Amino acid sequence: MYVKLALPRDYEPTDEALRSLRAWVEEYVREKAKEIAKALEVCGEDSVSFETEFGRMTVTPDGSGSGPEAVTTRFYFPATDEPEEVMHSNTILYTIQSLPHASFLTLWDSLVFPPGKKKSLRNLVRASRRLAKAGVDPNLILTHKMLLLHSVPGCGKTSVAMALAQELSVDMSPDVEQGGEDVVRNTAVLITVNAHALFSKWFSESGKIVTKMFSSISEEASDGKDVYLLIDEVESLAGSRERAMGAGEPSDMVRATNAMLTQLDLIKRHPNTYIICTTNTFGALDEAFIDRCDAVIGLDPPGEEARRLILMSSITELLCKRVLCRAGCDTPVHEPCTCDACNVNAIVRASAGKSGRQLRKLPYVALSRCMSAAPTLPSFLEAMLSTIDESSS
Repeated sequence: MYVKLALPRDYEPTDEALRSLRAWVEEYVREKAKEIAKALEVCGEDSVSFETEFGRMTVTPDGSGSGPEAVTTRFYFPATDEPEEVMHSNTILYTIQSLPHASFLTLWDSLVFPPGKKKSLRNLVRASRRLAKAGVDPNLILTHKMLLLHSVPGCGKTSVAMALAQELSVDMSPDVEQGGEDVVRNTAVLITVNAHALFSKWFSESGKIVTKMFSSISEEASDGKDVYLLIDEVESLAGSRERAMGAGEPSDMVRATNAMLTQLDLIKRHPNTYIICTTNTFGALDEAFIDRCDAVIGLDPPGEEARRLILMSSITELLCKRVLCRAGCDTPVHEPCTCDACNVNAIVRASAGKSGRQLRKLPYVALSRCMSAAPTLPSFLEAMLSTIDESSS
């Protein structure tokens, strides 16, 4: 069983303190093994996270050994620094974020997909990284270390990319994999590129800008840290050349795609890089670009059970932080009350077709409609339902 424990950034543990923490974690996990296993089964996922007095803990069933008697503990210290902006002519080319980072601690847990989807995504990236780090001949086993996520807006593509980078910055830390102590500090960076902004700003010279940008990213990769490159709205830099020429569109779009493909081929030489691209318009992408992707994954709007989990997690958070109060109910504050089940079910049904982003915004809008300083759960649920009804009419 594999355990990750996030500790405060300013905490400097001694070797003795780490040994004590490791012993505490092993004892805790063994005592809670049955509960953890049940949680994993219910969630249909490969990990479960929760808060402890020491920090945030994530438990997964993989690692050394096959049961709770074999516990591998890994500590990590999330960074808290602000993203660094790399500029060109007063415009941001891309941002650099240290990993693992405190702002991403709960991101992976907040993503709700069908059972096994998150595990599959993580394993896709992990397998590609392992091949690259092992020095496997790319002419014999072809991989471009690139994942493409596509969906309608609001289905979590960017969040998935960031969460994957965060998770793997701990799971595949170079220091740990090379036989060092199971303590992860700043071992990776997330570089985020907004392709649409770049193309809009330098429409007439986008090919040159793409080349300049990737040259800078290659320099970052040369420092030895793992680099996760997120390219949002990639269709702006990898649009279909055939469609552009057929429609008589400016040749700069073709030059941008040509430059993009060339740079992708060059950057894959760095074994410590991995690229995750997102798009809302899959049909607009160049076939040569799609062919370079190791995997193309479509993310669907949340189904009924996913919507329920998303809404219940939001409601539970508001109850735990006492933004909502409960009247006339003995249920613990962190648990939804069964007497409100009818309203919750109605909200889940009414929210069919909503994206994950829309569902996460819904509690805020509903709360703004509650006049009381401490609204009750029933009144809040009624406000949620009326908000959905109005947005659908």
